[in-house]
Amino acid sequence: MAGSAGLAAGSLLGGVLTNYLGWEWVFFVNVPLAFGCVLAGSRLLPADPSRTAGGFDALGAVLATAGAALLVFGLASGPEAGWASVRGTGALAAGVVMLVLLLIVEARARDPLIPLRLARGRNLATTMIVIAVFQGTLGGGFYILTTYLQPVLGYSSLRAGLTFLPLTLACMVAAIKVTPPLLNRWGIRATLAVSTVGTGVGIAVMVAGTSAEGGFWTLLPGSVVWGLFGGVAFVTLFASAGSGVAPHEQGVASGLASTAKEVGGALGLAVFVAIVTGSPHPLHGLHAAGWTAAAATVVGGLIALALKPSQPAAETPRTPVLEGTSA
Repeated sequence: MAGSAGLAAGSLLGGVLTNYLGWEWVFFVNVPLAFGCVLAGSRLLPADPSRTAGGFDALGAVLATAGAALLVFGLASGPEAGWASVRGTGALAAGVVMLVLLLIVEARARDPLIPLRLARGRNLATTMIVIAVFQGTLGGGFYILTTYLQPVLGYSSLRAGLTFLPLTLACMVAAIKVTPPLLNRWGIRATLAVSTVGTGVGIAVMVAGTSAEGGFWTLLPGSVVWGLFGGVAFVTLFASAGSGVAPHEQGVASGLASTAKEVGGALGLAVFVAIVTGSPHPLHGLHAAGWTAAAATVVGGLIALALKPSQPAAETPRTPVLEGTSA
């Protein structure tokens, strides 16, 4: 829940930091926050249980990192260098090769970084796909909104950040107050499908408000809808990742979901930047990217229906699924 609220709040606070201290402080501010988390974690979190001895899959880590980085680099470089260039298609092809090698290595590794047995599970595999799509369109939506507010409308960084306020508040309320009752009443599959489709609708409503004469008030309906449904979806995705996973594998499942989130976000942002920069007219490019993001998010919600049906918590004993709602 904190992750969903913090994600939205970062857009608001980023505008304030950029306006008063400069864009560099968007990065600098993470240093004291990280130190604070380290100190608080050592005091507040319980000690880890004893673990069995195991190795570290260094080759898998290298291949996963290189593959993801090359895919993002290729998508980001393609519009500028040309898709037929080494930086474009060449990097994409190399990234695919790295990821294929990763699958081969993980299938044979004694202590794999990505246990394929776990990743092939219906719930976790579906969740990883949905979270990659969700995060990709989320990053794209934030990019579209920021680009519309500043380069198109000429807003200052502070004014642009304040425009994110309704989205931020709606997301916080949904993550903290709305999600737990919905999970208890509907279960994970229905909650995730409805909230993800609703997120896509919110992005579409927001895009409809991005006209040349638009501004805060034309964006307000979409921002509120996007924030409410997105806040629910973000929390539910991590609850879904731990659904049906043995307690001793919860950390691995969460790690796989987080990896899918980060890779999906990077790839999605690269795709939407390419769509926007590939258009000769900035507003037309933003619209094309926005409608694409909305459609992809709705598709992600429909994919969530592939999850195994789960009974609402009100009808069954509490399970590790609901524990995941605090992720």
